Amino acid sequence: MGCQHCGSRRLVPKVLVGGPMAGLDNKDGRYVCLDCGRELVPLGFEDEAERKDFTLGKEDGGKGMLHIPIVPVDTWPLFSVPVLDVPLVQVAQVVELEWHEDWHILPGGVPFADYLRATGSSRYGAEEVLLMDLAGMQRARPNFEALKALMKRKYSVWLEMGVREVQDLFDAFTLGAEAVLVGSMTCSSERLLKEVIELSDMSVPLLYHAGKVLWGAAGLPAELPGALRQLSDLGYERAAVLDLRRLGGREGYDRELADLALSADIEIVFGGGVHEPDLPELRAKGAVGALLDPYTPVLRDIIRSQATVQEERLLPALERRDVRTGAGPAPDKSAH
Repeated sequence: MGCQHCGSRRLVPKVLVGGPMAGLDNKDGRYVCLDCGRELVPLGFEDEAERKDFTLGKEDGGKGMLHIPIVPVDTWPLFSVPVLDVPLVQVAQVVELEWHEDWHILPGGVPFADYLRATGSSRYGAEEVLLMDLAGMQRARPNFEALKALMKRKYSVWLEMGVREVQDLFDAFTLGAEAVLVGSMTCSSERLLKEVIELSDMSVPLLYHAGKVLWGAAGLPAELPGALRQLSDLGYERAAVLDLRRLGGREGYDRELADLALSADIEIVFGGGVHEPDLPELRAKGAVGALLDPYTPVLRDIIRSQATVQEERLLPALERRDVRTGAGPAPDKSAH
């Protein structure tokens, strides 16, 4: 295992003191990195080569544009799954989303582990992902046990779990989030935005846009330029904008909306209809990053290729089993 921030293996468990059995009752799964000093949930690396690749990626991470795949997971059904008995990375499904006055989850999905294997493949090369916990966003009930299991990966996780109060921010960072998204649809007041920026500069406001900025309370700017100006005035240096009308669609991203967002005096990560070929254009426009749609054609192709490779690997094993057990095709009774 290693540090999710710098890749170091020099980790020690964080023990909370003051409980009845300090050291036993007061472990919460967090560690402290002796190299970078940050608290974290350790990442599991398959081997030393994977850890070194991760470390090199961290050292080189500031040179290019952020390209962050959106990974929506419906964690609500996972409340009924026994965490200790079932590998949640296989049970949790990365779903497809559409927006029509509300979130709509489309049928189907891919296991979380398979989806992240695709985004982390050499062909795709994502180092960050935006994990959306739909239970937290829609129902104000983040699934902490599921998130803890899903976030023990080699990625830097940007987490959107429906921040509604400052305690949610603490919870998200405790889980090991690299950055916490404060979504406008669950943001209840300007006061919350002020408290968040005072507590952490690793929090990024996420403005959901559907013709206007959608806020969780009245009184906040509905026009995009005004909303971004307010965030800048509060001290935020970066914000994300997600165009809900184009999310998951085939029309591509709204260039006029992107230009409007990128004219603001604040760094912008733009999403909604963004696919991999759009990255150079957005970078040229001045975006520091992009939120890539779930299930872009490129990702679908990688996921299909992975499934084909896995089937080809399984076939020889199944054939060997048939030879050992004498199993084979059923006899043709019509010949008798």
